[in-house]
Amino acid sequence: MVCVNLLRFIYLCVLQIQIEEEENKLKAAIEEAERQYSEVSSEMKDLEIKSKQFEELEEWLVSFLLAIIVSGIFLL
Repeated sequence: MVCVNLLRFIYLCVLQIQIEEEENKLKAAIEEAERQYSEVSSEMKDLEIKSKQFEELEEWLVSFLLAIIVSGIFLL
């Protein structure tokens, strides 16, 4: 009986170690996912800023070209 209880105890200890190892792996995976999310969020913000700047530049260029065309028409 003592031998069976000892085996059960050892088995539970092994299970506990395996659970702790899996928990550590999961924590590391979560930390990596959070790091990647932070990087992607930062890149998305940069892209949004650049996209807005591009749209503003595009609007300015269209207005500039229209002004040139209109002034060219008046010169004819």
